[in-house]
Amino acid sequence: MTTASDIFKTTRFQEIVGTMAKYGLADWLQNAKIESISDYLKTSSGKDIRNFSKPERVRLALTELGTTFIKFGQILSTRSDLIGTELALELSQLQSDTQADGIAKVRKRIKKEFGVKKIDEIFATFTTKPIASASIAQVHMASLNTGENVVVKVMHEGIEETVLEDLKILEKLSKLAQKHGGAIKYAQPELLVKLFNKTMKDELDFRKELNNIETFRNNFSEDNRVEFPLTFPEKSGRTVLTMSFLEGKSLSKVKELDWSAEQKSNFAEESADVFMEMMFRDLFYHADPHPGNLLIQPTGKLGVIDCGMVNKLDGKSQKTFEELIIGVAEKDAEHIKNTILGMCTFPNGVDYDTLTFQIDEFIQRFLSLPLNEFDMSEAIKEVTGIIQQHRITIPANMSNLLRVVTLLEGSSRLLNPDFNIAVLFEKYQVKIMQRRYAPDVMIKKIAKNMHQWQHVAESLPKAIDKAIHKIGSDNFQINMEHRNLEKSVNRIVMGLISAAIFLGSSVLMAFKVPPTIDGNSVIGIIGLIFASILAISLIIQIQKENKS
Repeated sequence: MTTASDIFKTTRFQEIVGTMAKYGLADWLQNAKIESISDYLKTSSGKDIRNFSKPERVRLALTELGTTFIKFGQILSTRSDLIGTELALELSQLQSDTQADGIAKVRKRIKKEFGVKKIDEIFATFTTKPIASASIAQVHMASLNTGENVVVKVMHEGIEETVLEDLKILEKLSKLAQKHGGAIKYAQPELLVKLFNKTMKDELDFRKELNNIETFRNNFSEDNRVEFPLTFPEKSGRTVLTMSFLEGKSLSKVKELDWSAEQKSNFAEESADVFMEMMFRDLFYHADPHPGNLLIQPTGKLGVIDCGMVNKLDGKSQKTFEELIIGVAEKDAEHIKNTILGMCTFPNGVDYDTLTFQIDEFIQRFLSLPLNEFDMSEAIKEVTGIIQQHRITIPANMSNLLRVVTLLEGSSRLLNPDFNIAVLFEKYQVKIMQRRYAPDVMIKKIAKNMHQWQHVAESLPKAIDKAIHKIGSDNFQINMEHRNLEKSVNRIVMGLISAAIFLGSSVLMAFKVPPTIDGNSVIGIIGLIFASILAISLIIQIQKENKS
C-alpha cells in the first residue's frame, strides 16, 4: 500500500509542487509539515512566492502539469459557486489538445484490445493520420469489412498510468488543502477530487461512453430533430471505441451555412429544447454542449458527439430546477428566492439578512426586464457570485445544470444572437406541468396516498390502544372509546383524494393536457366530474349520519 510519505517522495509529486511554486500557487502548503517542501517554494532568484496567486497562473500551471490537471481545471470551471466567477472563467479556457501518438502505437493499442495480430482483422481500412487528438485519445477514420465508414477513438499510449498516478497525488494534496489550505477548504477540495476521481476513471473506460451513446439513442429514438452516432460494440472495448461518422458542420462554423435568420433561430430553439428534454424528461444529459460537440447536419438535424461527459439528475435536483424555471417564466420573485435558498447549504455564522437582501435585490433587478431581455447567463453568473461570497455551497448536480444552461445559451447565440433561454423556459414550463399532472403520474400519486392513509386508518386504533395500555401500566387510568374511528379516518382520506383529483384536474384543464376537445382537456373534465361526484356523495353521507 502506497503511503502519503511515499507519494511525497515521488518525482511526479516534486514536479507538481515545483510547478505550483513556480506560478505562485503553493502558499496554502506553507503550514504542511513536509520535509524539504520549502525548497520548491522559491523563485529561481530565491524569493518567497507563496503569497502570489492569480487566475492566469492557475491556468498556466494546470496546463503545464498535463492531462489530469487540465481535466481537473475544466471540472473546476463548472463550480464558480466554489472557486469564484473570475477563476472559473479563466479555467474554462483550458484546452486539452495533445500531440497524437504515432501510427505504430495506435496499431499496437488496437491489436492488444482485440487480441489480434493485424488490425486488418477488425477494420478494412484505417487512416494513418488522426482527424483529432485530445488529452485522453485520438480519432481516426476507418471502414469496416461490411462497408460502413466509421470513426475510431483510440486511447493514448501510457495515459492510464499517468492519470492514475496523478489521481493519487491529487487525493493527498486535497487532504492537505482541506487541513492547511485556509480559504481553500471552503471549496471542498476533498469532495471535488473524489468526484473528479470517478469522472476520470470513467473516461479511461470507453465502454462507459458507448453505454452513454446507446442511452441517448434509446431516449431519442422517436425524435427526428437529433441524431447520435451509431455504436459498434463488437468493434469497441475499454481503450477503443468505434462509431458511425456523423456528417455536418460544427456550430463554430455556422457562418458557412446558407441559412436564413429564421432557419437558424428555429434550429437554435429546437436544439435547446432537445437538451431540456435530456435534463428534465430523461434526467440524463450531455454535460458538455460546447459548439465543437454540436453539429448541423445536411439533413437539418442536430448531431451530438463526444458523449463521454454526462450527468444524471436526481429527482430532488430536477424538481428544484423546474421550480426555478417556473419562477422565471412566471416572474415570481418570492418563488425564485425560496427555491434558491432552499437548495443551499449554509456555513456557521452566515449573514442571512445580508444574503437575503442581496438575492432579493438581484431578483427584482432581473425580473424588472421583459422576459426576452432577461440574460440568463449573466443572472447565473451573478447569483453564483453571491453564493461564493457567503461561502454557501450548492449541490454539484445543480452547479452542473447551471453550467450546461450557460453553455447551451452561448452555443445557441452563435445561431441567433438574440436567443434567450428564459423565453424557452416560459414555453417549457407547460411541458413540466403536463408531465407533473399527466394521468399516469396522478394515478400513481393517488394510489400511493391512498395506501398511506389506509395504513393510518388501520394502525391508528391499535396505536391508541397501545398508548392507553402503556399509560395504564403506570397506574394512570384513562377510559376511552373510539367508536367508528375507522369510518372517520376513511372520510378524511376520501376528502383528501377528492381535493387532490380536483386540483390535478384543474391543472390539466389550465395547461390543456391532451387529448382535448375545443381546447379543453378531456381527462381534466372527467377528473373534475369524478371529484365533484366524490365530494357530493361524501357530503350526503355526513348529513345522513348527522340526522340519525
